[in-house]
Amino acid sequence: MEPNKYIAVFKNKILTKVKSDSQDKKITPEYFEGLFSEIKADIRRVFDLLGYQSVDENTFQNYYEVAKKEYLSTHPITIETANSLTKKGFTSWLTSERNKETDWDYTERYLSYLENNGRAEAVVNETESSSLEIMEKLGDPKSSDAFYVKGLVVGEVQSGKTGNFNAVINRAIDSGYGLVIVLSGIMEDLRSQTQERIESDVIGEGINIETKTLGTKGVGKDNAFGLRGGSTVEQIMSITSSKSDFNKPLADANSSLNHTNVLVCKKNISILRNLIIWLHDSLEQHKDKHSIPLLVLDDEADNASLNNVGSKGREYASKVNGHIRALLHLFHKKTYIGYTASPFANVLQDRNLEPETNWPIKYKLDGEDVEKNLPQVPNIFPDDFLFIGGKESVRKQIGMAVPPEGIKVIFKAILNSFAGNDYSHKKANIKVD
Repeated sequence: MEPNKYIAVFKNKILTKVKSDSQDKKITPEYFEGLFSEIKADIRRVFDLLGYQSVDENTFQNYYEVAKKEYLSTHPITIETANSLTKKGFTSWLTSERNKETDWDYTERYLSYLENNGRAEAVVNETESSSLEIMEKLGDPKSSDAFYVKGLVVGEVQSGKTGNFNAVINRAIDSGYGLVIVLSGIMEDLRSQTQERIESDVIGEGINIETKTLGTKGVGKDNAFGLRGGSTVEQIMSITSSKSDFNKPLADANSSLNHTNVLVCKKNISILRNLIIWLHDSLEQHKDKHSIPLLVLDDEADNASLNNVGSKGREYASKVNGHIRALLHLFHKKTYIGYTASPFANVLQDRNLEPETNWPIKYKLDGEDVEKNLPQVPNIFPDDFLFIGGKESVRKQIGMAVPPEGIKVIFKAILNSFAGNDYSHKKANIKVD
C-alpha cells in the first residue's frame, strides 16, 4: 500500500472543494471539521475507479488528516502579525515614495490570485504586509553601490511561511532583482514541488502536471504577462522546471542572463557547481562580478547550508556552504534570505571573516580537469530576523534557537540584574520593531 497516492487524492479533493465553497461561505477551522463527512463518499468512489485497495475507516480518516495538514501548511486560513528583530539604526531604502513609484504588477497579481482561490482576507492582508516588511530589509536592487544583505525568516508550519516566501519573490521581481535563485532542500521531490508552486504563484507558466504540456498556469491563468497575455509587463523566465534541476545539460545550454530569471535548485554540490561555472563563464570581459542584483532564498536554511566546520577558522567551510558563499561573491549586489521553522543551528553558526584563500571549484571541460579558484563572502549569518506568527509562536521559535547552556547563562544574567550585581555582558546591537 502506498499512502502518498491516497493522500494525493484527498489533497486534490480538498483543494477543489475549498475553492468552490469559498465563493459563498467563510473557510474556518470549523469548516474542516465537517469537510471529511462531506467528501468521504466521493473519495471512496475515486479510489474504486483508480483501482486502489480498500482501506479501513481509521486509515481512511488518517489519510484525510494528513492531507488536511499538508493543505493548511501551504493554504493557511488564519495568520498572525509578523514580528521582526532589526539592527539598531536601520533605515530602509523602500520609502513610502519609492513604494508608490514601484509598479507592483507581480505582487498584486499574486495577492489577487490568493483571494480568487479562497484565501481569507486576513491571510492575504498579512501576506502583503509581512512580505513588504521583508522587502524593506533587502538590499536596494537599483542602488549604484554594492551591498551584501543577510536575513532569516522564521515560521512554523501553517504560519503562512510559504505564502510569504512566494510573495517576497514577486516583490523582488517588481523591485528590480534580475536573478532569483531558490535553494530548496536536498531532495528532488521537494525541489520539484517548490518549482511547481513558484510556477503557479510567481511565473504564471510551466509544465502542467496533468497534461504534461507547457502553458499558462496559476497566476498566469488569471492574468498572463508578456506576449502571451498581450501585456507590457515583462514575462520572467525559469531555466529550471519541475522535471529538471540545473543539471549539466541545462548548464551547457548557456542560458541568457539578459532577462529576469528564477531558478529552483537543490542544495547539492554538483548543482551548485553548475550554477557557479555558468555564472562565472557569463561574466562580461575583464569583470569579476555581475552587476545584476541577486536574491538567494534558502528554504530549510538549517539544512545543509550551514558551515559545520567554521569553528576551525575562517579558511574552513563545508562543501555546500562554501559553494553558496562563492556563488554570492560573484555579484556586486546580493541578498541572502534563509527560511526555517527551527532556527537553532542558524543562530549558533560561526560568523567568520572572509577567508584569505580562494574556494576551489573542480570540474571537467572537454574531458580535461579544470579548477576555478573563487573568493567567498564572509558568512551567511543573518543580520535581521523576521518571525512569522503570533507571540506564542515567536516565543517557541526563539526558545528552539537557545540551547540549554544558553538558557542557563540567560537566567543567571536575569537573576544578577534583579539582585543588582555586576556581570559580564555585551552591549545590544539590535532593537525590536
